Amino acid sequence: MTSKLGSGRSEEVASEAQRKYLDRLGLTYSNDITAAAASDLIGMKLPPEPETVEMLKFLGISSEGMTQTDARKRLADAMANPENKQKWAERSASKDQTDCLEFFKQVIPKGLTHSVAEIMLRDLFADEAKADAWDAEVERRELAESEIDDFIDLIADYADDHACRKPSKKLARAVVLDLLANGVTVERIEAERYTPFFRRAAELDPSIVKDAAPFQQRIAAACNMETRSMRGEARMAPGNARLRRRWLPWVFLAALFGAAALLGLLTLAFRLFGATEE
Repeated sequence: MTSKLGSGRSEEVASEAQRKYLDRLGLTYSNDITAAAASDLIGMKLPPEPETVEMLKFLGISSEGMTQTDARKRLADAMANPENKQKWAERSASKDQTDCLEFFKQVIPKGLTHSVAEIMLRDLFADEAKADAWDAEVERRELAESEIDDFIDLIADYADDHACRKPSKKLARAVVLDLLANGVTVERIEAERYTPFFRRAAELDPSIVKDAAPFQQRIAAACNMETRSMRGEARMAPGNARLRRRWLPWVFLAALFGAAALLGLLTLAFRLFGATEE
């Protein structure tokens, strides 16, 4: 048996977990199979990892039809070329990185590279509050993604009512994220029969509107209802204030009488207690 001490991974003996996985896949192997060989054997039955696919795609290499082992070897061959290695090191910042920097209103330099963006984010996340804020934002976006899938099915039933076409998933995602970011909840969108959704969708992509006249009528009707609701709340506010002013003196008197009654009871209790002692 080859010792693991002082040897590279290629000389390490396959782990028990690897052997069990090989057995589960029904693959035959020698008793002295190395960890690297076991990994390659297992990889012949698995698809490429997303990171490997991303790197191959960046280098202009298709991973279609490749196994995990094939993709790894193809990437290793490509990265043996110093030009490819440098190209990958100097690649542009990813969308996830720029999204995060934009969320924190950071100035994004022209030609920002992935490695420099990584340093900027590391400095940002040194502040725990910022790290927590980004985690919450990612969670909100993931929630929006799951809601979009449900929305797509429901929106189709309301598109004709708004004289609109069924929106694409890309547009639906943009609209939902925008509405949630501006405090418009899913409950409100549903309560207003998706009018806020189609109103914002038409602002982002006017081509979604099939017939302008009925669409404007629907939006106008929704705006009128919202205005009446706001006026009703405004009318109620002064009334509530007058009601509070009217009842305030009586509340004050009731409090005084209550305090006097309590004081009387306490006085009577002390007198009775004193008489008992005598």
